[in-house]
Amino acid sequence: MTTKRSSAPTDQTKQPVDYGRVTWNSRSSAGTAGWSEIFSPNAWLHTRFTGFSHGGSESQEVKALSRRWAEAELAGDADWLDNLLLDDFVAVGPRGELLTREQWLARHRSGKVRYQQFNWGELHVRVHHDTAIVLGCEQTHATWDGRATTTSPALRVLQVFVRLDDRWRMAAIQHSPLVAEFDLTP
Repeated sequence: MTTKRSSAPTDQTKQPVDYGRVTWNSRSSAGTAGWSEIFSPNAWLHTRFTGFSHGGSESQEVKALSRRWAEAELAGDADWLDNLLLDDFVAVGPRGELLTREQWLARHRSGKVRYQQFNWGELHVRVHHDTAIVLGCEQTHATWDGRATTTSPALRVLQVFVRLDDRWRMAAIQHSPLVAEFDLTP
């Protein structure tokens, strides 16, 4: 098995963390971006959402769970995902399509989607009582119905987790294509 790494430069304080073919980078404590060039056109996120990431133990727990989700997606681990997703889970794809929990899991169980690489990073977590919001970036190389595909442009992903019976579960996910940089100021 070959390991894929991001070839883009990282900041001076953090190196890419590579877990097989799932790769993510973190930001340094100084706040400098550490992600590859696929995300650099959207550096405005770091300035617009200053303070979005909270460093408490709950947010670290949710961040680790989100990273484990990426590993399960790469591996096609439908059984693990089955335990993560709520019964009323909903996914919104990059073109606005909706998927139920059963449809999301069926992608893996049927072999319709197979990831060769799953880059997941720029994770920002906010925890509000029993709800957690994760904002991250995703870029994948996969086969979909036997056809090679790459998420290009990369995707901004919003995940919603809820805590039920002292356990975090994923309630929703939304994928939005990253487009050229834009300014949100009036």
